[in-house]
Amino acid sequence: MADIKARPRTHHWFTIPARLVADSGGYEKVCFVELTANDELAVASRVGNQALKLGWEMARESLRLAVKGGTEEVISTGDHTVDLFWNAVGSQCRQMLMAAFGKVHGAKPEDTDDFLKSCEVRVG
Repeated sequence: MADIKARPRTHHWFTIPARLVADSGGYEKVCFVELTANDELAVASRVGNQALKLGWEMARESLRLAVKGGTEEVISTGDHTVDLFWNAVGSQCRQMLMAAFGKVHGAKPEDTDDFLKSCEVRVG
């Protein structure tokens, strides 16, 4: 059996529409990374498995960089820079960020359907 290797982290960059940059604290781009299973467990533990907070915190954990005025800023839940960023961008941008997190981490509906349709039931 082959050794299981760690999955390389991919970086997903999203550009905030120009018409929303001013209302989004001046931020122009954001970068999400795919969370590892351990990242997801740490977030779940941090929020006490509160369902409403879980999605919100998963998105915040996934955010790693933001560009403002052409300068990259590191974002982290470890030093609370994510709190500063999250408040600066406003509610419209936060909703886009939540959607971006879903895009990065969610399977396409057709892939989920194919996976579920592949179920085989065996007895014994």
